Amino acid sequence: MTKHTIIPAPPGAEVDRRLAAIIGEAFAALDVSKYLVPDDDTRAAVLTAHLGAQVPLARSQGSLLTDPSLSSVSVWFKVPVEGLPDQPSYEQRRAAACGVNTDRFAAFETILDEVHPYGRAHWYLQFMATRPEMQGHGLGAAHLAYQLAIVDDERLPAYLEAGDKRSARLYAEYGFDTYGPPFPCGPAGPMLYPQWREHERVAR
Repeated sequence: MTKHTIIPAPPGAEVDRRLAAIIGEAFAALDVSKYLVPDDDTRAAVLTAHLGAQVPLARSQGSLLTDPSLSSVSVWFKVPVEGLPDQPSYEQRRAAACGVNTDRFAAFETILDEVHPYGRAHWYLQFMATRPEMQGHGLGAAHLAYQLAIVDDERLPAYLEAGDKRSARLYAEYGFDTYGPPFPCGPAGPMLYPQWREHERVAR
């Protein structure tokens, strides 16, 4: 398998736009996304607008990673014990991005918040995405290896919600264990798989 180089995302609005588009394009194929945005024609654009808004925020509150060709992205937040601060005008911006799908996104995000393991500082992998034509070549694994080295150096745990069983198996290879039962993203919606990883001891 090709060895990939992972880097902190270069600054700039154009970089943020391209990385947001990767999230929208890659996530459009997920069952969870199809539930949240049933319309095939608008799904990628809605996801790019709404989920992609977290891209610049990760620069100041966590870690925003990519590769030199900007073919992949991972969005990590460093969550303090009390949780992340509220984002100004979040509900209005969500409504503008999601349109007729807003109620489904709002309910879904309430579920995520209820399941999230607050009360202990940790890293949260919110999104990881790769351009469809580059998937299956180890970029996701390279992102995990890069950021988890930082996580371990800081002696913090990490948390995520896998979007399907295949992703959950990948994360398990990097030390993520099941964190409670799977939960639906909404009424009769597809399941998500919460996972937690304790830090690994780093040789000094």
